[in-house]
Amino acid sequence: MLGIFIFFVVVAVIASVFFTFFRLTQVDEATGVAFKFLGSYAFTVMSLKDKRFNGQSIEDGDGSTRSRSHWTYKILAPQILGWVIYPKRLIETTRYLDQNNDDGFGQDDIVFLNDRQVAIKLSGAETNDETPLDISGFVKLRVKNPYLFLFMAPDDVVLMVIEIIIAAIRAWIKISPYSLVQAQKENLWTILALNEEFLLAIKKIFDDWGVEVVPGSISLTKVDLRKEDQDAKAAKTRQASVAQGTAKKWLGTLIAMWGEIRGLDYEEAVAELKKPENSAYRDGLVAEAGNRAMQEMQGAKRIILEGGGSEIERAIATGATLFGGGGSGTLPASSGGTSPSGGGGSTGGPKTFSGPERGEGESVEAWEARRRLELGVPPKKKSKGD
Repeated sequence: MLGIFIFFVVVAVIASVFFTFFRLTQVDEATGVAFKFLGSYAFTVMSLKDKRFNGQSIEDGDGSTRSRSHWTYKILAPQILGWVIYPKRLIETTRYLDQNNDDGFGQDDIVFLNDRQVAIKLSGAETNDETPLDISGFVKLRVKNPYLFLFMAPDDVVLMVIEIIIAAIRAWIKISPYSLVQAQKENLWTILALNEEFLLAIKKIFDDWGVEVVPGSISLTKVDLRKEDQDAKAAKTRQASVAQGTAKKWLGTLIAMWGEIRGLDYEEAVAELKKPENSAYRDGLVAEAGNRAMQEMQGAKRIILEGGGSEIERAIATGATLFGGGGSGTLPASSGGTSPSGGGGSTGGPKTFSGPERGEGESVEAWEARRRLELGVPPKKKSKGD
């Protein structure tokens, strides 16, 4: 019994002495621990399946789980079955928050080496038609060089990487329509990878800070119009729809008038206007339909002023589809345009048409009569009983 007692006393004394001067640190799977010798970086030990160190960088393959360092560190701090044994006063572990912000890529004295998903948020990112979008998504990052990540990168390295990625996304959105942003939101990496400046930026992030943007990992999960912009866009869509209907109505009227001058019914007039030699008349009629629609609709001019004219012009230009897309679809300014003339010129071609605006207190019938005169259209015959 005395022998057993003495044995345990000896073991206790040895353990006490050992833990007074030495420390053990376990390196868990998918983590790394950076060690310092007398306050300066010495080496890193990591545990990551199918990965190895090549110098200070982590790469695929079997091999050393310890970064390159002076041979003396292997004696002073041997690695045994996932544990590192080292003298306390000479060697210490690196506290994560002493080097980096609390960004989710490490804690205590460990660095996480597996892929980490980071949220992306953009507010008011404008498309090429100045539509502001609220966007959310994610990107995956991984630490590939613990030394650069902890000792050379800025404290807010993760935030800076995200800001670089957000800047690239915002630049792409700026040159893209809303529909394309929606269609490609899950395929964003492929889009950004076409930009050489973006590829150089993420390579520099890796070379300088030891952080890799995981290929194919950038994705947008939500692309929304702001609430106030949703309401405005819906209102403009409704206005554009009304403008389109008004323009088509006037276009039909003008085609009938053009055909009446030439003794053609409506179908014959449309067929005649499809001919290439009548393209000037065709474009003139489309433009005049737009002018009349804008004069009829009080709200149409407001759309022009507020939206740069894009909605109303596109809406009016759709009238050209009545001719199978033969017209240019480009509208002149609202104060003028071109309109066909039934004669009066040596060439018989289109003339500049500004037309009289409807006077204050003038009836629609009187105003229309003046318009018909300028088009060279005979006055409407009075119906019986007038």
